[in-house]
Amino acid sequence: MVKRVLIMATSLQARAMLTLAYGCGLRAGEVVRLRAGDIDSEQMIIRVVQSKGLKDRHVMLPVILVGVRAVGPVPAC
Repeated sequence: MVKRVLIMATSLQARAMLTLAYGCGLRAGEVVRLRAGDIDSEQMIIRVVQSKGLKDRHVMLPVILVGVRAVGPVPAC
């Protein structure tokens, strides 16, 4: 089911955002607010700023998603 959704993504940006949301357990608003600087591929952590309840949190970055950032920077809002 997840594979179908990712295949149907219309652009590389949409596919990257969906992959991050699913792979890291991020909420839609968190994915939209991500910046390239929030992703620490050395420590394998994503810093989520002002998440639910206006709290910051850190989530683990799965190894398979490290290459997603190599495609290009996370777009700014």
